[in-house]
Amino acid sequence: MKRLFVIIVIVTLFISACKKEDEFNNFLRIKNSITTVSFTCIVGNVDFGVINPGVTTDYKVVPEGVSTLSGDLTGTITLPDSLTVDYRFTLSLNADTTLTLTED
Repeated sequence: MKRLFVIIVIVTLFISACKKEDEFNNFLRIKNSITTVSFTCIVGNVDFGVINPGVTTDYKVVPEGVSTLSGDLTGTITLPDSLTVDYRFTLSLNADTTLTLTED
C-alpha cells in the first residue's frame, strides 16, 4: 500500500511538472460605428467577416505583435507580445471614418 502511494505521488508530480504553462492571448473585437456602411476585415489571418452598421463583433484571438488589416480596412495594428496576461482590445471604425484601437 505504501508503495502504491509513492507511485501515485510520483506520477502526480510528473504530470504537474509536464503541464504546459498557461497561454495568454490578445483578444480583439471590431466595432462599426458607421450607421450606413458594412465592411469586411481580416486581422493577420483572423477573418471577422462582414461587420454591419452599428455592430460590434465577438472577441477573437489575434496574433501578437504587428498584424496587417485587409479586406475593406487596410493598414496595420500592433498588439502586445511576450504576454503574461490576456489582453482585450476594440478596433473601432468611427463615424468620421477614423480607426481607433482601445484596450478594454
